[in-house]
Amino acid sequence: AGGHAFARRELNVTAGPQRAAELTIAVHIPPLRPGVRFPVNVAVALVPAASQGVVAAWQKELLAFPDDPFVDRRDWVKGLNLKLWDPEGKTTELLEKAKLEYHRSDSLEAALGTTNTVIVGEGVPPERYPTLLRSMVEAAAQGARILCLAPVAGNLPHVPGSAESALPTPSSMLFQGPEIISELDKKLDAVGWPRDGLIYATRFQLHATLNQTALQAVTGGTGWPWVELRYKGEGRLFLCGFPVVAHWEATPTPRYLFARLLERLAEQNENRPDGPRKATPEGRKGEIK
Repeated sequence: AGGHAFARRELNVTAGPQRAAELTIAVHIPPLRPGVRFPVNVAVALVPAASQGVVAAWQKELLAFPDDPFVDRRDWVKGLNLKLWDPEGKTTELLEKAKLEYHRSDSLEAALGTTNTVIVGEGVPPERYPTLLRSMVEAAAQGARILCLAPVAGNLPHVPGSAESALPTPSSMLFQGPEIISELDKKLDAVGWPRDGLIYATRFQLHATLNQTALQAVTGGTGWPWVELRYKGEGRLFLCGFPVVAHWEATPTPRYLFARLLERLAEQNENRPDGPRKATPEGRKGEIK
């Protein structure tokens, strides 16, 4: 860090060709100022017990993040006038813990509106709410900005834009993989951040039958973790399959990803995909404004 070593450790580890070993290296990082990311260069050398020579070495630069991505930004979040529909309750707990202001709605219909910025809480089962996709699409077409966090496995029928669908056709529809994380913030880890290795809570697949083209939310297999629909004006619908709420405490990535998702939800839509983005809170450095 800054060309100076602030911690060294020597640890014993037992491993072999058929015996992988997991090693935890605990390092105390100096307190960080709010909003400051701290580069840390980690170097590991493997030395056999019977030798003084290094037989393997690994080095990588990591970034240490402050715990709270919303320092000095809560007034900006307040200005978004967030509406939350969260029948499972887990996203409510997260927003409360993060001290973010929002308005909780008892029903999806109550949350949706032409001027509303809406979060659909993580873990909503589409099978229990069969009109989920239709309600979100119709509201987005009317100007609502909607972020749906990782619905559990289920069928979302009648994809907008398909021949048999009566839903409003979006100006654009984007399917994207984990690279969306790096697009939102190139400093975030796009693939290795969940400790259990499960980067996707939900993937979205297209399924065609004789009668309809459906969007299937699945917990395994192939598919995309990000689906983005944009309508003329400011309306948009984001389906996010990353486990932001479930892994909130795992690493900084889900917390900072959520902040970036709010920015993307609030950015100006009139000239996308080539126009400026103006939702970044004033005072942020290194972001498109």
